[in-house]
Amino acid sequence: MGGISTFNPSSPQAQSISNLFVWNLVIAGIIFALILGLVIYIAIRYRGRPGVGEPPQVFGHSRLEITWTISPAVVLLVMFGFMIASMRTADPPVGDQPPDLVVTGWQWWWQVQYPASSVVTANEIHIPVGKRLLVRIEGGDVIHDFWVPQLGPKRDMVPGHPNHLWLEADAPGTYLGACAEYCGNRARTVTRSPARRQARAPDRISATWRAARRSGPACWRTRRRTSRAG
Repeated sequence: MGGISTFNPSSPQAQSISNLFVWNLVIAGIIFALILGLVIYIAIRYRGRPGVGEPPQVFGHSRLEITWTISPAVVLLVMFGFMIASMRTADPPVGDQPPDLVVTGWQWWWQVQYPASSVVTANEIHIPVGKRLLVRIEGGDVIHDFWVPQLGPKRDMVPGHPNHLWLEADAPGTYLGACAEYCGNRARTVTRSPARRQARAPDRISATWRAARRSGPACWRTRRRTSRAG
């Protein structure tokens, strides 16, 4: 769990996205192998030979034309079905539910608010294992992009246009995330120093941890002191 990877899903949302990718890859691989095999077979079977005249010319073949028209449509319908199933799992409707977390992207850090406990942190999110949380994401200055590959999809953070996503972890651990949007000259710094999402058993998210962070995130307090000193 120490890297940023989409191939090690650790939530139902990320698993559904991974399954969709795998099924699309399998279907595309079968189509590629079928077409490549037909091309090789036809190139060998019908290659020009000395003394052999021009093969018969066929103009129009109803069965063949119907087959190669219906077959891609069926494949697209199957892939569409997989996509709808994945969307229902990874991005179910929000409704009127209030957010459990509010994440705001800034240049060059993340502000995390826990409305229910008045906790504010920076660059880390602590969530209970096995509980699905609704996260409202916002851009504080420019467009950012919230992405924790092992826990769910990417989602844009546009100033003035709050967005939502569901966040959940199947097992305790540290899951790295990053801003997947070019948000300025130091965007590389944000990507190389991604925010961490720590999933813990519910009884390990203690009241002491909450109380220690009610005064605001450390980097926010440091910025305010620096600006006053200047």
